[in-house]
Amino acid sequence: MKLDETRQGPPRLRNYLLPILLFCIAGVLLSYFVGSHRYTQRIILLVFLWAAAASSFNIISGYGGQTVFGYMMYVGTGAYTTVILFKFLGVSPLLGMWAGVAIAVLIALIIGLPTLRLHGAFFAIGTLSFPLITIPILNNFGLDEMSIPFTGHGAASMQFRDIRYYVLIASVLLAFILIIVQKIELSRFGYSLKALKQNEAAAEAMGTDTYRTKMIAFMISAGLGAIVGTLYAFSIMFILTTYTIFGIFIMIRILSITIVGGPATVWGPVIAACFLVPVGELLNAQFGDRYPGVQDIIYGLALIASIIFMRDGIWVKLCTVFGKSSSKRASATRPVTVEAFQTVIPVTDRKGTQGSIRFESIQTQTAENRNTASILKLEGVSKSFGGVSALKDVDIEVGEKKIVGIIGPNGAGKTTLFNVINGFLTPDKGRIFFKGNETTHLKPHSLCKCGIGRTFQIPQIFSNLTVIENIMLGSFNRWGDVEKAHAIAENIGQQMGLSSRLYDKAVGLTMWEVKSLEFSRALATQPKLLLVDEPMSGLNPEETNRIGDVIKMIAESGVTIIVIEHVVQSLVKIADWMVGLEDGRKVTEGTPQEVITHPRIIEAYLGAKWRERHARS
Repeated sequence: MKLDETRQGPPRLRNYLLPILLFCIAGVLLSYFVGSHRYTQRIILLVFLWAAAASSFNIISGYGGQTVFGYMMYVGTGAYTTVILFKFLGVSPLLGMWAGVAIAVLIALIIGLPTLRLHGAFFAIGTLSFPLITIPILNNFGLDEMSIPFTGHGAASMQFRDIRYYVLIASVLLAFILIIVQKIELSRFGYSLKALKQNEAAAEAMGTDTYRTKMIAFMISAGLGAIVGTLYAFSIMFILTTYTIFGIFIMIRILSITIVGGPATVWGPVIAACFLVPVGELLNAQFGDRYPGVQDIIYGLALIASIIFMRDGIWVKLCTVFGKSSSKRASATRPVTVEAFQTVIPVTDRKGTQGSIRFESIQTQTAENRNTASILKLEGVSKSFGGVSALKDVDIEVGEKKIVGIIGPNGAGKTTLFNVINGFLTPDKGRIFFKGNETTHLKPHSLCKCGIGRTFQIPQIFSNLTVIENIMLGSFNRWGDVEKAHAIAENIGQQMGLSSRLYDKAVGLTMWEVKSLEFSRALATQPKLLLVDEPMSGLNPEETNRIGDVIKMIAESGVTIIVIEHVVQSLVKIADWMVGLEDGRKVTEGTPQEVITHPRIIEAYLGAKWRERHARS
């Protein structure tokens, strides 16, 4: 199939720069025209600062889905480091700020090493414990309250009599942070963050090192938060552990602005800050003396309202109302020069209810294995869960470029076998070899890069991404360039019959489309061995035959396939070799006819009636 010369390419950063710059310039101009009225200038400054802090927090918590309840630790680290260096050593804040960034990043690394292995509330509470430990330590050293001496004014000391200079610096900082966030969103790194936020296991299977990705996001977020903390401290000329810098006040504000505006969006925190900060400050000025903490009440009410009525935040709601997706607003249709990218399936033509599917050949990277007798070998693999043995001394050798079927009753250990091969589980004993190299203890993302692809029994689709972005996650396993990964993903999606859905969110797909998307994403990783878990479940008879044809064509292209399937009569038609499992043990292997006529398999799984009906077919 000849590819179109003109395609819709992935959005580029330059398409987003103008709105960011215009917003920050508008804020500076507003500050200039307002004049020297300190209260109004103060509100404008706080809008910039809170938007910057929430945008920094958004990297790890919005895009990465890791709620850092102790985020004020990093804001405070930047502030305290810079102030201490300035007050006691005379170091300029412009230099001390970067020392604060370095320390904040180091602390994030130290804290992240244990906590990023946790999930959900365990991670959130784990991060909160560190500032709770730090506050009494600072108090014990008499650093609970520190004023910043006014030694002069100007950029060198970050001290100005006119607050508009702080607004100017804050606008530059916000622009800097928003550009970083936008760059992350459009990068391979950003796609990986959004994927692991929804499903870490599926992201790992597609080649994403989820732990490393979260750690990098954590450190970037911490470093940017430290810069915000520095500017915030010097704008108010003092710091407190109890409330202003390290206190829960910071976390309430940042979390509220992020969620109300819209997590995992560039403009959500900015929009929320423009609304919440002025309202909170005005109410505090009017009623703060009679009702202390009125600002926090406003933030809390806004958070509750957002969760009830706008779970995705103000920005997504606005985009929905105006009929535009935030991810498409600045994307442009432009010509993309596409090389003759070869996909993973050989030329043929198949007609089906979803439209014509045409496949092109690929240059599989298996030439070095042509003289290899087997591509995968398991030696005495066992795996237990408590007192239950899921696998018991399993020996399997898989020939290259074959379709191997795995059958057995529920609880036989089939999915556990896949998880052991794929690295989600480490065997209690035994060894696994792939292409002659031991892979027993490798993680899923490493195995994916080695050439082991995977589909899941229950399809693991990233519904927060579009169809083509789902496939791109597979492409990133081999290609780090977004544009190239996009072109390859579009090519594969078209060949799998998903052309009309490529730029739709991966929700509301038919079962056939879901299966096609799972195969497309797995094929985009360029696997040499593909593990396919119950591909025919949920399909009608016609679709079952079609998915069998797809599996055969993938195998013909040079990819070895291992299939778990309960629709045995369909598996028999496509498998070159079969393995029968029962109670975690391999009871037989051989040709399909040999396996389905084995007495143990008939007794434990197929039954005599099945043999009478299908054994001769």
